[in-house]
Amino acid sequence: FRCSCSHHRVEGVLRMLGETALASAHDDAWYLRNQLLEEIADFPDWVARGITERELRIRKESLAGSYEVGLSTTSGFAGAILSTLEQEYPLSRIDEFPEMVKKITRTEVNKAIKKYIDPKKLLLVTAGSIDAMGKPLS
Repeated sequence: FRCSCSHHRVEGVLRMLGETALASAHDDAWYLRNQLLEEIADFPDWVARGITERELRIRKESLAGSYEVGLSTTSGFAGAILSTLEQEYPLSRIDEFPEMVKKITRTEVNKAIKKYIDPKKLLLVTAGSIDAMGKPLS
């Protein structure tokens, strides 16, 4: 689950922790850096308050739906079989997985967030050329 801060959508930036940053109208590294700094500042509060029911619903629908779509191809279905066997789960889990996802509760997710995410251990890694002030070189 991602940090869901309201300024993402307002500023036209879609960003997920652990995923690529994309810009729409503002394809500018400095702009993205500022947005990321805002998100990082909000991160401890997000960990403390956890996700909302709406965020959970959207993420569960997306996860279960994309999983089922992935099974619609021979390659996707073969990958699901391989992954299931590698994890030593019974093959019946392939059919059960979407329902397992749908049963996840907000309480369970927020408990996991508090258990496994420590904002004090957040590490930000960036790549590229910057000046002494942290601004991108032109």
